[in-house]
Amino acid sequence: MQKGKMQYAMAGVQMQPAMVMNVRSNVRVPDAEAGCDAYESRTPYRAEQAPPAARPQPSLPYRVAIPFLLVLFLAFFWMTADKLIQRSQLSGNIDAMESSIKVLTAENMVLTEQVKANRDQARIGYLAQQMRLISSDGVETVMVIAPDTRPQEAQMTVTGISPLPDGQGMISGSR
Repeated sequence: MQKGKMQYAMAGVQMQPAMVMNVRSNVRVPDAEAGCDAYESRTPYRAEQAPPAARPQPSLPYRVAIPFLLVLFLAFFWMTADKLIQRSQLSGNIDAMESSIKVLTAENMVLTEQVKANRDQARIGYLAQQMRLISSDGVETVMVIAPDTRPQEAQMTVTGISPLPDGQGMISGSR
């Protein structure tokens, strides 16, 4: 046995005929593996060196997409800010309405108490005497007949006046 060479028996895949291998041009096989003693009996292959890739320039869709996304983001931000401003204004309006409702509720309570106090019959009688009002309980209703000075067509359209056979209207009143 020679130093540096390994002996091995062919088995498995090695028993089949050699396969054709395609190697891409960007594959680099380092010299250390290709030139070591264990691989001396094999033919070393080197891939062609590809030139370093240039930095890719953004294509037209990227040049259009970036400003479009920026405008879209600004529009979204503007709409969101507008909604927040509207909400704060509505909140202020609601607070003003609630305070107005509280004031009106308090005023309504005061007026309700005044109505309850003034609804008493004794109070109503006292106020009527102060205003020199007289009771209408003992007064008779008297019918007053006056001559009708309106044309016949107007009598039919005016409510509250019923025509009499002699052309006089009927008006009721109290004495």
